[in-house]
Amino acid sequence: MEKNIFRTLPTSGVTEVMQKAVAAGFAFDNPEWANLGQGAPEVSQIDGGLDRVANIPNDPLLQMYGPVSGQKAVRQKIADLYNALYRQGSASKYSWENVSICGGGRLALARIVATLGNIRLGKFNPDYTAYSGLFDTFPQIETVTMSREGSVPSPRHIKEHHLDAALISNPCNPTGEVFFGDELKHFVASAREEQYLLIMDECYSNYIYTNTKQKTTFVSAAEYIQDVDIDPVLIIDGVTKTLRYPGWRVCWVLGPKEMIARVDAAGSFLDGGANHPVQSAILPLLEPEKYRQEAQAIQKRFREKRAYMVNRLKNIGLAPTSVPNGAFYVWVDIASLPAPLNTGMAFMEAALRKKVIVIPGEYFDIRSHAEKNKTEKLFSSFIRISYGGDMVTLEKGMDAIESLLSATA
Repeated sequence: MEKNIFRTLPTSGVTEVMQKAVAAGFAFDNPEWANLGQGAPEVSQIDGGLDRVANIPNDPLLQMYGPVSGQKAVRQKIADLYNALYRQGSASKYSWENVSICGGGRLALARIVATLGNIRLGKFNPDYTAYSGLFDTFPQIETVTMSREGSVPSPRHIKEHHLDAALISNPCNPTGEVFFGDELKHFVASAREEQYLLIMDECYSNYIYTNTKQKTTFVSAAEYIQDVDIDPVLIIDGVTKTLRYPGWRVCWVLGPKEMIARVDAAGSFLDGGANHPVQSAILPLLEPEKYRQEAQAIQKRFREKRAYMVNRLKNIGLAPTSVPNGAFYVWVDIASLPAPLNTGMAFMEAALRKKVIVIPGEYFDIRSHAEKNKTEKLFSSFIRISYGGDMVTLEKGMDAIESLLSATA
């Protein structure tokens, strides 16, 4: 068309890197490559974990449209799971009406954001790459970006900026930071007392690492909510990371019934509902004991991979800024490397030539597109390295990175 009717939209940083990798020859089944970039957990059977689902139900009814809000049985099963994990002894319990099923975490957040009016929403920097693009798409929301550097994010930051809503990833992608116990309790209490909406992205909730190797740790804002239909807290999670089925694209939003009804209304015009047959496939995986079994296996497996990754990085002079307490990423400052490898973008390009994928840190700058154009780039000397893949992939990737650094020493 001669007339340009389209607006420019940013591509997610991870997507952009993966496109570069594909152009350089990467494929998921190419054994020469090591994907330490894309945020996906290994999907094969792991020791002690649940048996992987082999078949998707094929009932003719499941080939029809499903409810926009998700199957009632699945919604109730998720409510029961949260009640079992986090609401024991509480008079206020979740029901199926407190749950909305969505086609992936990004879509869950998009549904929530679509329900919001002209408000001020705060988010902490750095964080998940898709956040900035999402909020650029909904211009009625004024976003306030608060730095994680130099201070621990707290409800005080939200109050000081007079926010109507706050978005927090817990655990955080890319830093692995986790709010536990009193810290998380204070956020929930602050939202209740100050009456702002707290949106908790808990998509890495099963990836929590404690010093007690035998203990399975669960962390969710749901534990500190007083009344599930009054406290202004929305929780996002799903099977993508939690049960290691990223390709299934089934997630959920948990919150007060009135808010969930609005989320469902947004889904009625945004997407029409999550995959119908796959929802049936996840039902048995949501039994509390099975869920605990998978979480225990994940935490054992990923704690071992975290130790391997951190030790390898230390041995080649790339010690992470801190050992992550959650998720499956290491946030690494490469400023001390010789030029040009001391910037995330240059390091990523050099790594691709070694057939290994990492993500430049500047992609996790979640300021608005306009903000980023006005000021200097942030996190340009950082990279995010994932230990989500299997051990063979991690070893291959770290060998390639070590070779890259040796060649420039």
